[in-house]
Amino acid sequence: MSSTYEKISKFKKRLAKSPATLEELAVYMNCDKRTVYRYLRTLESEGLLKKNESRFYLEAEENKTLNKLVRSLEKMNEELAPSAETARYGKVIKSTIKFLKDDVVQEIPEDPLLNSHFVIDRGPFAEFDLNKMETRIEKYQDAIKNRKCLKIRYEHRLENSKISEIVIKPLKLILRIDTLYLVYQERSPASDTPVKLLVFKNIKQEITLSETFEEIVFDSEQFYKYCYGKWVPENKPEPQKIILNVASPWLKSQFQKSNFNPKAKTKNLSNGDMQVELNLYRTPDLESWLFSLYPDAFVVEPASLKKVIKDRLKKSMKLIK
Repeated sequence: MSSTYEKISKFKKRLAKSPATLEELAVYMNCDKRTVYRYLRTLESEGLLKKNESRFYLEAEENKTLNKLVRSLEKMNEELAPSAETARYGKVIKSTIKFLKDDVVQEIPEDPLLNSHFVIDRGPFAEFDLNKMETRIEKYQDAIKNRKCLKIRYEHRLENSKISEIVIKPLKLILRIDTLYLVYQERSPASDTPVKLLVFKNIKQEITLSETFEEIVFDSEQFYKYCYGKWVPENKPEPQKIILNVASPWLKSQFQKSNFNPKAKTKNLSNGDMQVELNLYRTPDLESWLFSLYPDAFVVEPASLKKVIKDRLKKSMKLIK
């Protein structure tokens, strides 16, 4: 994998050829815009970067002296004591700076997600931390783009932390709620090999192989259709129609703004409640979520799901003394 120095060198060579937009640089470097911002900041700190409207390019060697001169004049202007005697000098300095700034790099736009006023709180159980995973994420993005097989060591947390070693075809990285997943197929000659998920945090080691694979089309929206949350059933059973009765005003507003796939159907009832129709797979995380809605909402149908919720309530009541 390329070092940071090699990536910056590649970045410089691209900008030396011709001006490029933020989007073009992200495609060229096969990285996200946030990483491009970081590269741009590095070049800006070295006094090498210029910007013309929305395009960035490297500063010519002869303009470096001009940049230094402008910075010196700006500092001089800041240090001038305000007085009638120095006012005329200040005007000359400001006029000179304005004239020279036509050839000076414009300020690089700040990535809003890196702004100190924008806080991302992933919660107590989040399994995704970009700062700790960025280098590894770039390695997987390279493998996905170039369709390179990976040999990985994976820890199965639900199987007493058993470690398995497999060769896979990496297809996508997906951040679903608070967990980063690797979408993959196992290396197999069979054409109907199922697409599976691995929790990225549980991958303990990866080696990029020289072996490549044919392009595999993956539709994330179709893959997660009928899923309530992170749980994707392996055998993809028939989704179930679930009818809820919602009394809480806040919960009603949440269902109206929800992003279920397929979309939730809502209907106002004569008693002021709302009826909500969902079409989803019956998964453990869905059942836990529905249980947590009581008494602000309750399951109307199917009867089998009502029984599951009722049994849970009975077990919970036994624990309350």
